[in-house]
Amino acid sequence: MTLAPIVLFTYNRPWHTRQTVEALKKNYLASESELFIYSDGPKNEENVPKVGLVISFIRRSVLTICLVYNVYVMFRTIILIGNWNMKLKRGEYYGDS
Repeated sequence: MTLAPIVLFTYNRPWHTRQTVEALKKNYLASESELFIYSDGPKNEENVPKVGLVISFIRRSVLTICLVYNVYVMFRTIILIGNWNMKLKRGEYYGDS
């Protein structure tokens, strides 16, 4: 069975990000799934600490996630409204560079 990829958009909610990743790791189809994680940069100084916590959690957790999923992580230094340039294709990475 071919499964649809899973996309996780994160921003400035570290608790929600952690809960979502932990739930995904327990999914019985996890070993057959791909997970794409998108994390935009802060839109202002007020969001810097929480966005930093989310990015730090993703970086620390990616090794344990990889044991379960094929994981692709895209960090951005800016925030994109509408995600207009996002194309999800297997094996392609879209980032700031």
